[in-house]
Amino acid sequence: MTEIIVQRKGSDLQPCTQFDEALILDLSEGKYYTITPKLPRSWRQNRYYHAMLDLAAENHDYYSKAPRKLRDWIKVEIGLIEEVQFHNGNVHFKLGSTSFQKMDGGEFREFMDRAIDVILERLLVGTARAAFIKEVNSRTGDSLNAIETHMGSRPDRVRQ
Repeated sequence: MTEIIVQRKGSDLQPCTQFDEALILDLSEGKYYTITPKLPRSWRQNRYYHAMLDLAAENHDYYSKAPRKLRDWIKVEIGLIEEVQFHNGNVHFKLGSTSFQKMDGGEFREFMDRAIDVILERLLVGTARAAFIKEVNSRTGDSLNAIETHMGSRPDRVRQ
């Protein structure tokens, strides 16, 4: 079934687009449906995350030469690792995914917050969080607050 995107207004859930409305109207009248709330992931979050990675890589001797490895290092540091066990008992580990299908907007925002912490505490030690965020905001023309508000989350939860 196709996802239907709705917005809460009071105690009502209202379709966000005509397409969403059409999907709702296609549902059987009088039937009960369960809803699992999740925040949609946005291209703005993705762009912001990659700008964070670019900024961190540019300011680190090793990762400036191997910027793609920074993404992997952050996943390891955060613990986004999956154990894979095979039929013969061998166990291997692989990096977890931050894809749009694996993480909703809220989960990805938490991942981004943790990534910022890891970058500033273990990689760019001594860099102020506010200065780092300000530079990413400047590069993207966006801000964590604007992204969070656009997603419909409570702006008071945003760490800047």
